[in-house]
Amino acid sequence: MAKVKNRLKTGCVLVALICLAAAVIGCAVSRLSPGPKILPVGSFATIAGEWEGVSQTVPEMQDDAAVMLIINKEGRFNFISNRRTEVLLGTGTLMNVDGVVVAKGNQGTALLTLHDGAGGLVLVVQAALTNGRHYYLEMTRNR
Repeated sequence: MAKVKNRLKTGCVLVALICLAAAVIGCAVSRLSPGPKILPVGSFATIAGEWEGVSQTVPEMQDDAAVMLIINKEGRFNFISNRRTEVLLGTGTLMNVDGVVVAKGNQGTALLTLHDGAGGLVLVVQAALTNGRHYYLEMTRNR
């Protein structure tokens, strides 16, 4: 009987975690102002260049830091995140999975999607850092 209770408890915890993850992702996606049109990334050249935006904490969606992301055509990236109290620097590699870009770096992982916004292209970044924090960014090209 104890085994059944433990399995039931584990199942309930798992369902709760899945619901929480769905809510966090849902909140981030619902904040997307560029619109629903996602453009598949055929090659890294499509997103190569300098991007800038303001990171927002998830799920609070409060502004956190000014971020600059530099992507090269070979699938590598550098970023700088400037909070008023600290500066984070990072590098990493990109992987294209069916038009969606996955970034892995020394600070964590992120999912990058390209959107056709009203004012031009918007790179949406959903990041999970190694310290357990999650961030959402809408980035535009640095001209």
